[in-house]
Amino acid sequence: MIKNIKLAETKSLVKYLKKIDKNQYYSNFGPLYYDVKKKILNYLSLKKKKIILTSSGHTALVSCLHKIKTLSKKKYVLIPSFGFYSNISAVIEAGFEPIFIDINMNKMHTTEKELNEFFKVNSSIRKNIAGCLIVSPFGKPIKVELLNSLVEKFKFHFIYDAANALLNLDKSIDKSNFFTICSFHPTKTLGANESGLIITDKKFYDYLKSIINFGIDDTKPLRDIKNIGFNGKFSEYDAAIFLANFKNKKIIEKKLSILNKIIKKDLNYENLINKEDFNQNFLRNLLIIIPKINVDLFALNKQLVKYKVNLIKPWSH
Repeated sequence: MIKNIKLAETKSLVKYLKKIDKNQYYSNFGPLYYDVKKKILNYLSLKKKKIILTSSGHTALVSCLHKIKTLSKKKYVLIPSFGFYSNISAVIEAGFEPIFIDINMNKMHTTEKELNEFFKVNSSIRKNIAGCLIVSPFGKPIKVELLNSLVEKFKFHFIYDAANALLNLDKSIDKSNFFTICSFHPTKTLGANESGLIITDKKFYDYLKSIINFGIDDTKPLRDIKNIGFNGKFSEYDAAIFLANFKNKKIIEKKLSILNKIIKKDLNYENLINKEDFNQNFLRNLLIIIPKINVDLFALNKQLVKYKVNLIKPWSH
C-alpha cells in the first residue's frame, strides 16, 4: 500500500521554525530563503542560470510574462487549451492577449507540429506573437533540447510551465534558452505552502527579483523603485516548509515510484492512459486519464481505493 504523500508534519518543521525565531527574520529574502536557493542550485547543478523564489507558481508565471512585455512590443501570447486557469489569467494580467493552441495527443503538450499547423491557418498574426507557454502535463518532463529548438525556430520567447515537474528536472535545464517556472503548491510532488520558483538567465535576474518585490531595485543602496511590481515574495515560512520536505525528498521519490509501479503493474492502464507517458519513468502523483476513452470512473475508483489513491479531476473540462 502507499500512504498519502503530504506536506511535512509539525515535528519535522520545528527545526526550521526555531531557526526563524533565532534569526528574527520572518518575511522575505532571509537566511532560509538563501538555504532553499542553494539546495535547488545544487540539486539541478545550475551554473549558468539563476533562481528566484516566489509566493506561488502563478506569480512566477506573471513575473516572466511581465519581463517578456519589456522585451517585445508584440500583442499575443500562445497558450495550450489543455492547461490550468493560471495560464490564461497570467497572460491577461501581464497585458497580452491570449490565443489558444492545440496539444499533441501523444505527448500531451504542444510541439513544433501544432505550432506549424497553427501558423498555416493564422500566418498573418505570426509577426505579432510575443511568446508561448509550453505546459508540462501533471509533471511529465519535456526535453530541454525540444524546447530550445522551438525557441530557435520561432524566434519568440518561451516559458516552460513545469509546475509539477521539479523532481523531474535535471542539469540539462542549465542549457535552456527559455524561462522555466515551478510550483510548490501542496498538490505538487514537492510542496512548500503555495510558493513557486523561476529559473532564468542571469541577465533577467535583477528585473525578476525586483518585480516580485513591488519593483524595488535592490542592487543600489537607495532601494529605488525601478519597475511596476507586486508582492510575490517567498517568505521564511515557505522556506521552512520547503526545507522540511526537501529533507524527505528520497522518501517522497520512493512513494511516487511505488505509485508508478501500482499504475503500471496492478491497474489495467493500457485502457486508461497513453502508453507513451509510461515510457518515461517520471515521478508524479497523478494518474493521467485520456478523456476520449470511455472509462468507468466508479469501477476505477473502487480499484484505486484499496491503494489509498484518490480519484480527482484536477483541471476543467
